[in-house]
Amino acid sequence: MGTGEHDGEGPPPFAEALNLLFDKRRRADGRMFSNEDIAAAIRANGGAITQSYIWMLRNGQRDDPKASHLRALATAFDVPAGYFLDAPVHERVRAELDGRVAQAGASDALLDRVRELSPLHQHLIMVMIEQVGELEKRETDR
Repeated sequence: MGTGEHDGEGPPPFAEALNLLFDKRRRADGRMFSNEDIAAAIRANGGAITQSYIWMLRNGQRDDPKASHLRALATAFDVPAGYFLDAPVHERVRAELDGRVAQAGASDALLDRVRELSPLHQHLIMVMIEQVGELEKRETDR
């Protein structure tokens, strides 16, 4: 079974859940987080973890992290700690992650198309987006 293919009751194995976060969450520059990126973020928040321990968790060599590590990993990936322990929480977060990835993909495709246009036509697209935004705002204000 690959990442995201867990069929049993309860949350998936820890390594699968953790790897899903590495697959779905991205750095600000769009690249995947490395084990060291996450370890550094945890250390910056006062936690104590190494990139090699994260590697062991991701590869199933360790599968029962301390509660402090679990909370720190959840915080680093901006998910609730229950993501790793509670099946309904895991499924909700996973659905949110899948939606964000799909939305990001659509946004990237739109941006790629706009980049192909001349500056004049890019400006026209920007004006259209602003007008649609105003219409949307009026609809939600009703």
